[in-house]
Amino acid sequence: MIAVFCVAFAYDHVTRPQGPYGADPQRICVSDENTVRADIDGDGRTDTVDGAWGRGRYTVRFADGDTAVPKDALSRWQRTKDVLHSGLQVRAVFGDWDGDHRLDMALFRSQPDDGDMPNDALAVHEVHYGPLSHDLTSDRTGPVRMSSQSFVEGGTATRADAAGKQRLRLEQSAGDGATGLHPGTQDRGGITVDQGGTSPWNPAPTWQRTARTDFTRC
Repeated sequence: MIAVFCVAFAYDHVTRPQGPYGADPQRICVSDENTVRADIDGDGRTDTVDGAWGRGRYTVRFADGDTAVPKDALSRWQRTKDVLHSGLQVRAVFGDWDGDHRLDMALFRSQPDDGDMPNDALAVHEVHYGPLSHDLTSDRTGPVRMSSQSFVEGGTATRADAAGKQRLRLEQSAGDGATGLHPGTQDRGGITVDQGGTSPWNPAPTWQRTARTDFTRC
């Protein structure tokens, strides 16, 4: 029984929808404050990511008509583990974390607060590097290293640095109805989130949740 389970887990995402493909990267840009345009699956055609930017809930629309949401990237194991924690929610943050001009996705599954009390139930915290398949899985993944296990509410990306890499700006519950904004940087095949020394805020006085602050205009 154990051997059968291990084989099923290991091959959980072997049979995937279309992509990823190997076309050269295209420019990542925004057409409006809630829509990013990029070749997400690497087939040489433009796809889109849209939704209320910074809130972590998006729809990816591929050029061939396929659509996907971040929850589609969860494996069967990730969907069923932590069954003792109810109401786990999926959030995603898109950006070019490694600077290869392909859109990557940081993926989180965590439990919202009970009133003013944060729940330490962060079941999934990983990054899927582009190009992505049509279920938003990837042949190359890495961890998002973070010390806090509280609810991930969303996040955005910084503008790219001189090396073409963007940093993650993660919005995470700080309890008592407040939210902390924490920077994450590409590091050792994943993203490391700095959760020290950031003061919580509610609401953010200056931070704008718009794709136009993350990427250049098309």
